[in-house]
Amino acid sequence: MDLRQMRYFIMVAEELSFSRAAERLKMSQPPLSQEIRKLEEELGVQLFHRTKRVVELSDAGKIFLEEARCTLLQVDRTIKMTQLTYEGKIGLLKIGFVDSTEIVIDILKKFRERFPNIHLVLREMTTEQQLKALYEKQIQIGFFRSKQSNKVLNSEICSEESLRLVLHENHPLASLPEISIQSLMDEPFILFPRHFGFKFL
Repeated sequence: MDLRQMRYFIMVAEELSFSRAAERLKMSQPPLSQEIRKLEEELGVQLFHRTKRVVELSDAGKIFLEEARCTLLQVDRTIKMTQLTYEGKIGLLKIGFVDSTEIVIDILKKFRERFPNIHLVLREMTTEQQLKALYEKQIQIGFFRSKQSNKVLNSEICSEESLRLVLHENHPLASLPEISIQSLMDEPFILFPRHFGFKFL
């Protein structure tokens, strides 16, 4: 039994006429009758009561009609869902992020507006955690504060941020109009623990 035979059966059941069903299917009647016979033989039941004037569904045929319609609807739905998933219009997207900056919020908002049927799973993670999750395919996309590109990963810059140096007003460097990176080499800093940071690849 195949889907084509199932569709043939439904057409005959709706028309209760092999000739009208064949006309709707744009085929001749003998091949249609032959396919229905094959279907009945495979199922081991009589789907139609036939006389020279009347074609009626048997009790088994009535049940088969109901189930066949449900089956074809599910098949059509499965095909549609598969196509939409392939096109990226439905599905599940796991995203890692360092923190919910304005640019990340804006990107996710626009994405949800464009693809409302894709379920987003958001996970706040350090850069190192995101890189590990990307390699292990636990997330599909990550937002972090360093450009990471190699044979496995590809990254793009979403936004750029500037760093600010905060000094006590009495600090020797506070009076300078410009402060070079080199002049800060021996200065103590207040930073997050090292394991929260990232390594440049």
